[in-house]
Amino acid sequence: MTDESSKRIHDLEQQILQIFADVIFIEVTSNDLNLIEEGLLDSLVFVDLIMSLQERFQIELSIADLEFEQFQSVRHIANYMSQQLDPGGAESSPPPTDDIRREAAES
Repeated sequence: MTDESSKRIHDLEQQILQIFADVIFIEVTSNDLNLIEEGLLDSLVFVDLIMSLQERFQIELSIADLEFEQFQSVRHIANYMSQQLDPGGAESSPPPTDDIRREAAES
């Protein structure tokens, strides 16, 4: 991860923490706190969070395409939002699978 992308993730984490504090009224004590296991993120809070993220970042998120695990911590949410805000960025591309590596080696 480059310094620029690290800074972007950090900035996103701060904004997400602010959403939790100011909009959802939940204090999150760590960017790595598992929000699901701690019982802080249930289905109602999840919908509020999605709506707040869409409003804050002026982006459309399809609830049907979301995976709850992507939102297990502030750090996970920041990484997900970074990918949504810059879908073509090299940092957001998933690592190649073995099938893709195998195909590239064969060509």
